[in-house]
Amino acid sequence: IRLEGKSYLVQDGDVITFLFNV
Repeated sequence: IRLEGKSYLVQDGDVITFLFNV
């Protein structure tokens, strides 16, 4: 799981894209 503008798989198998620019 990486929160740096990357997408990761959750246990449901869904791909969630997080756009974090810090």
